[in-house]
Amino acid sequence: MFSGANPGSSEFDGGVEPAIDSGAEPAIDASIGCTTGALSATLDADSLIVAAQNTFVFGSIDALRIDAFGETEALYRFSLEALPTDANIVSMVLTLHSVPRSQQCSAAGTCIECQDLAESGVLELQFLRSDWQESDVKFSERAVGESWEQAGAAAVGVDRSEVITTHLYDGISQASFEFLVGENSAPWIGSELVSFLVTPTESTVLMSTSKESGTFPNCLLDPDEFVLPRLDVKYCQP
Repeated sequence: MFSGANPGSSEFDGGVEPAIDSGAEPAIDASIGCTTGALSATLDADSLIVAAQNTFVFGSIDALRIDAFGETEALYRFSLEALPTDANIVSMVLTLHSVPRSQQCSAAGTCIECQDLAESGVLELQFLRSDWQESDVKFSERAVGESWEQAGAAAVGVDRSEVITTHLYDGISQASFEFLVGENSAPWIGSELVSFLVTPTESTVLMSTSKESGTFPNCLLDPDEFVLPRLDVKYCQP
């Protein structure tokens, strides 16, 4: 199911593949001797884990505040059920979009401009184990009665992978993580699901849309104004 550069190689820097158009027709790629295709994976679940709120569940909120100051990390899980069974994944692009306005943007519940809260900086991307439940996941547990190997999903190699790639977020536009998929990625990519963890560094703050974005009527925003997190997958078939 996997091909491409080794994640530990110099090729694995997130900038070697162009953005993927999931609507493109499959084409014969003579350079690798297989038929290539692309798809946009379905967002299955998302949430936050917050060190200072280690018993709180964030799976139902409509904006994910990825915040270095608050030691807040975002979890995203995508379905790969549409991937052909004989496909080898070549590369992936995870794109996160900012929330325009949200009831989650202030403690008072006022729908303020989320862009005012954003701060530029570096975001890190890692694979995450996929056996977490959106309705229950928190800093201390991945599901009811099921703890992370280390609190905060901190156990590298068990809860999360090494850093795959990074993105320099400008505090304004979307954040995009682009990377090749190699053999070291195999333990993290299942036949049906793949999960990611996004970690802010230094003073970075990104107000990311979530699966629930646009579902709160008091924000008076049409759901079409929200662009949800997206995972584009490029693959090849023998």
